[in-house]
Amino acid sequence: MDDKENSMALNSQSMKGQKRHNIGLSMQATLPKQPRWRQIIVRIGCSVMILLIGAMIAQRIWAFQMKQLMNTMEKARVLQEPTTKVTENKSDLKNFVSRLRHVLCRPLHTGLVDNSTCKLCPQNWLFYEDKCYWISKGKGSWKKSKEDCTARSSQMLVMQKQKDMAFIQLINEGMQLLWIGLQATFPEQKWTWVDGSPLEDKQSQELGPVERNSCGMLNGNEIISEACSTIAAWVCETESLDISNNKM
Repeated sequence: MDDKENSMALNSQSMKGQKRHNIGLSMQATLPKQPRWRQIIVRIGCSVMILLIGAMIAQRIWAFQMKQLMNTMEKARVLQEPTTKVTENKSDLKNFVSRLRHVLCRPLHTGLVDNSTCKLCPQNWLFYEDKCYWISKGKGSWKKSKEDCTARSSQMLVMQKQKDMAFIQLINEGMQLLWIGLQATFPEQKWTWVDGSPLEDKQSQELGPVERNSCGMLNGNEIISEACSTIAAWVCETESLDISNNKM
């Protein structure tokens, strides 16, 4: 009896398994197959997506490179701009000097060549031997005189040649006493010009012993020693401005 029941149970399970297998085959048979053109479309779509992604990446790279290029060009422009301005300013300066030369440096006679010397001095200054000289109208101490010459972008007179003294005598109206750029320095106990050069030994001997608070003064055709606090007129000197053709 038991064997018969076991046999019937096995047959029942076998039949159920067969039915499930048949149902699976039936469902596979009834499922519609994908058309070939749809597969092609899917592949094309994937390819297009890949191309779009690649294009976006390439565009970002291109934009980054363009930004770098623009930054480099801007830096180059900024660096070049001062040079351009300097060139333009130099050209403007040459044109201005050319017009200035035409007005102020006209030949005094027809034999004067174009590249002849043309040197200018500030207004109310007198030109002599490549330098410009100015004698004050007011009076003051040696220190005040020195400060005034400095304020005029010049220095007190430094006499290097005897003919410099002769010219100052010529333009010194009334032959007044004039402070010059000479001062007694200590502890050296020497007479020194304002440009740092020493007074010649012969002139130093003529001035006598070097005393404190002593400064050089021009009295006619000789240099004398006076207290630096003495009130007198003074003379300044500066280099002339050479605007000759061969200098510009």
